[in-house]
Amino acid sequence: GRLDAGTVRVFGQASLPLVGVSTALFFKRRYTLQQWCSLIAVSLGLVTFYFVKAQVETSWSPRRIEFVGILLVLGSICFNCLGALLVEKFLKAHGQLYEQKAQLLLGEVLV
Repeated sequence: GRLDAGTVRVFGQASLPLVGVSTALFFKRRYTLQQWCSLIAVSLGLVTFYFVKAQVETSWSPRRIEFVGILLVLGSICFNCLGALLVEKFLKAHGQLYEQKAQLLLGEVLV
């Protein structure tokens, strides 16, 4: 079986908790208890979705999620987190807000 687009989209939300933990570790950012609870809620929602989806699929059809598909989704999530961390580091190190906005818009035009 293959991963459907909805599943990939939901798993893509795993980048939010990973970016939160990464920024706390690498940038020494401090989050409030409410923010940590929100990240935990998102994580629990993702785990619950995975288990419910796996249970439904095994009860209705014996499809297996392809290992390669899962690796590609996890790779995408890791690159998403790395990109978020690098952008944050870049933006904090370079200039005023209007300069940053101009650089981001220039990048969008070039792409």
